[in-house]
Amino acid sequence: MNKGRSFAYATAAALALGSTTSADAVIINIIDAGGTITPGSVYDVNFKAAKWFFESIFKDDITVDLKVNVVNGSTSGALGLALTSPISTKQTDWRAAIIADAKTSLDSVAIANLANFSSSTVGISPAVQKALGIYKGPDFITALIGADSYTSYNVGYQYDYDTRDGIQGVALDFLNVVLQELGHGLGFSSGVRDGNTLDSRPSNADMFRYKDGEWDITWGGKPYFSIDGGANPLFGNSYFTPGDDGRQPSHWRDAERIRGSSTMCGQELEPQIGGMDPTANYCQIGVWTANDLAVFDAIGWDVAVDVLQNPGWSMSTAQIMRNYLASVPEPSTWAMMIFGFGAVGAAMRRRPRVSVRFV
Repeated sequence: MNKGRSFAYATAAALALGSTTSADAVIINIIDAGGTITPGSVYDVNFKAAKWFFESIFKDDITVDLKVNVVNGSTSGALGLALTSPISTKQTDWRAAIIADAKTSLDSVAIANLANFSSSTVGISPAVQKALGIYKGPDFITALIGADSYTSYNVGYQYDYDTRDGIQGVALDFLNVVLQELGHGLGFSSGVRDGNTLDSRPSNADMFRYKDGEWDITWGGKPYFSIDGGANPLFGNSYFTPGDDGRQPSHWRDAERIRGSSTMCGQELEPQIGGMDPTANYCQIGVWTANDLAVFDAIGWDVAVDVLQNPGWSMSTAQIMRNYLASVPEPSTWAMMIFGFGAVGAAMRRRPRVSVRFV
């Protein structure tokens, strides 16, 4: 098994995606922070598939820089981590911007029911500030990162790098790990910590975090995402991780499941709320849903899908990879890419390596 085997023949075609981006769409630059992502490698193809997904979903006419790093870490550690700095923003500036930026039917409901909170400032990630049109430059941490976010991926685990034919053997879905960490960098995040009070500064998705009908960013309880002032969790199931369950609050509530191991597939006992689920399970394909898109829509992104009209929208990583590969313009190169990707993917997912977590 050679994780470094090249996809060099596919790189030129894959890079053509950048030239097909319309003027009314976000441009996402994936920056290799560690110099470890060989052009055409399985890592490179998965990052490009994730880039395609977010560029197809977001319509904001902005450019976002996302630094990524691949490390061969311990299998007792997290699958990935995301570092971004929610920039301190006056609450009044945020309110004016999010109202002015409203374009979708979800936006109309959300801005009519914005919560009242006492903190004079809110934390807004650089990418979301750009989407809202209030970005004035990096803060200290963002300047140190040298990008709008930094994400790292632990490839010490056994992954399936091509889920178009399902997950073969005992493996984890690498593309969903990439999508989730980049999703944090794009603003799906929370500032909730143990010890938070209602006077604490909210960040990003916290502006729509409720418990028992009231806006609430304290630890624990049963928090949920709501755009109607807390009357209902969106779609009836948009529950966030509370924090006291051992999961990081910047995620959906963990779906019930039987945990897998290094030699045994796990089993899903209920559908995951969305791709921003806090843990990954062996043999589980990631599925992105209208719930995920709704959070991005509410916090300031212009989303291409009207989720209120399409609450059942979903896209699995298998579909994302298929759609990405189908976007390659040269039919002959596309065929070579699929053949090579399938061969390498099959070779790379035969070695078994526990449910594991994101941070």
